Amino acid sequence: MMRVRASLETTTRNMATMGWATLVAAAAVGLYGLINTWATITSGVAVLSLSSSDYSRPSAGTWSVAPGASLTWPYQVMVPVGQIPSSARWLVQCGDALTPLLWAASLAALGLVLVKVGSAQSVFDRQVRRALNILAGCLSALAVVPTGLVLFGTNWALGSLGWAANTVTIPTAMWAPMFALYLCIAFATTLRHGARLASELDQVI
Repeated sequence: MMRVRASLETTTRNMATMGWATLVAAAAVGLYGLINTWATITSGVAVLSLSSSDYSRPSAGTWSVAPGASLTWPYQVMVPVGQIPSSARWLVQCGDALTPLLWAASLAALGLVLVKVGSAQSVFDRQVRRALNILAGCLSALAVVPTGLVLFGTNWALGSLGWAANTVTIPTAMWAPMFALYLCIAFATTLRHGARLASELDQVI
């Protein structure tokens, strides 16, 4: 019994340490995100992710791209911001800038969950579930907001340029956060039912 209790205390202490380490990593990612935001907004170009609608011709012949455009898959085309509507430019650039910032927020929320689990009297405490809800909100924003802004802005830019191309999104940009969100929801649901069961058992005992 003493050995089990010591093992649980060690595990709890390790989770709290991991939580603080995750918070430090989140701060580093957030600093990178701030630098990336400044670089993105002041770069003077909007990066559009496209797929060619005519694979029988070279992509450079299909699109009138800016000099120095990188034509790798998915095609990352750099367009001077003066060639597209300002609203489309801000949508694309805000989406690109928000991605690392929302990753930082999600990492910070994960660190908060680990810290709360490590310091709580029980894993069923309300503060643990509250931290999980914050993590779920950050993951939802990460999965939907940057991708949505970039897609909307890219379609707007394509319409203004008259290019025959389709927008492309990298699958991991949306599905990796969504997968983490589903795991978070499953864990929160398990804790909610476990807390109800623990409360009923306390009343019985």
